[in-house]
Amino acid sequence: MSVMNDKKISCKVIQILCFIVIIPASLMIAGCVEVLTVGAVIVGTAIADEALKQKPVIHNTPVVKTYQPAPKPQPVIVEPVSKEPDYQSMRDDAIYDYQNLNWEKSEAMFQKLINENTSEYIQVESLIYLGAIYYQRGDINSAEHYFRQAKNMSLLTFPSSALFPPKMVSFYMSVKK
Repeated sequence: MSVMNDKKISCKVIQILCFIVIIPASLMIAGCVEVLTVGAVIVGTAIADEALKQKPVIHNTPVVKTYQPAPKPQPVIVEPVSKEPDYQSMRDDAIYDYQNLNWEKSEAMFQKLINENTSEYIQVESLIYLGAIYYQRGDINSAEHYFRQAKNMSLLTFPSSALFPPKMVSFYMSVKK
């Protein structure tokens, strides 16, 4: 019922507002400014009178309070991108330790890279570095053993004289397959 009353009021208000716009516009064209002012006052008063005649509508809507606890946060499970170890990072760390003369640590990492299922290139490179570690320590037999393994895996990979001492590179080249 109240919705119908609200619609009737809004229809009347719209009709009156149309009058407010149409009458003043036509009077302005005619040049009647005084009539325009009086017309606006009369129309404005009519709107106020119409609003006062309507009975106020009181809605008796019961208020129901409901409480719902926030949902319990679920743990976020982050799976690793790859389940394999990051051999490239391990290789880089081993080379870094070799260059900083931390040969025990780099030797353990290179051994692990050889024992894991890594690429042939990483295994050959690890064998060369292990041979270099033993060569630097003065253990020529162990150095020859690792260099021979590296040559058996790949004849195309060999130590660079820019990274290793020239005498060690010469020794690597002299090792028979």
